[in-house]
Amino acid sequence: MDMFISRLPFSWDELDERGLDCRNYVEQLIGKYAVDAKTKVNMYEKEVIRFGAALSRPFKMYEVCSCLDKEVTFCRLVVKSLIEKKLVEPVYPDRIRNHAFKISLSALGYLR
Repeated sequence: MDMFISRLPFSWDELDERGLDCRNYVEQLIGKYAVDAKTKVNMYEKEVIRFGAALSRPFKMYEVCSCLDKEVTFCRLVVKSLIEKKLVEPVYPDRIRNHAFKISLSALGYLR
């Protein structure tokens, strides 16, 4: 990630007179350049998170396919991207092939 320093000139009079405007401007800059705590998820990933949370148990790939109404290859990519984002975990992470997955606790923040 590229780091940079940007100079933002201001005067104390501006802060006294228009404090709220200055605060909003700084918040916009922080929101624009700060690293987002939540990674972006697409609608299919959100639907898998909702589905897994509603089940309250580990889910399998064929269940994801029926939930999304898509083929196995597409669903495999969706689950793989969720695993890379650490939103879904395999039930048995030490195995090479995983057939059951569970929603991680950090994924529950995306349900709102």
